[in-house]
Amino acid sequence: MRKKLLLLAWLTGLTYGTSQAHELEADRMTLVLRDQTHLSISLYINYTEALARQLLPGASPEAFVLEYAAMAPAPFAQAIQKAQQHISEGIVISQPGGWRLPLSHWVWPDTGQLHEQFQEKAMQLLVDPGHHEHLPIQEIHAEGVAGRMLDRISVQLPPALPRVLVVSYRPQQNWVTTGLPSPEIRF
Repeated sequence: MRKKLLLLAWLTGLTYGTSQAHELEADRMTLVLRDQTHLSISLYINYTEALARQLLPGASPEAFVLEYAAMAPAPFAQAIQKAQQHISEGIVISQPGGWRLPLSHWVWPDTGQLHEQFQEKAMQLLVDPGHHEHLPIQEIHAEGVAGRMLDRISVQLPPALPRVLVVSYRPQQNWVTTGLPSPEIRF
């Protein structure tokens, strides 16, 4: 049994190390404005820490993982979904004058897979309490469609996301036909 736990801990660390080698470790949000009224939002965050701040304020991420890994799947999913709702409601995108962009189509990490990750991390913490390796950065998506042009916005974040690097851009698209040079592309 101990060999299986050590192997599982090693594989978890190997997977984390290779998938995060080139990722920026800070929480970040990417805003992409399409068609002047459609905003795509992508969050790349340490989801475990955000959930810990939302569900168990003041506790370390390790204590949070240990407590929530021990939960049955249904109560775990219910707690995570409640936290997701608080986080999504706490992200406010507005324009001058206070008009708020309604956000929808949230895509969150699968709670079943997250519960498995928590259980694996809990085993790792029990086997090697001094080893503090984070769970991987998670990707979360949402959309906002306005009835007016979005030319200036501001972003407000919930307490679960205390500091986030926001990257925003407006892509330019051009059709390119085989054999012909594209229109000039500027950066």
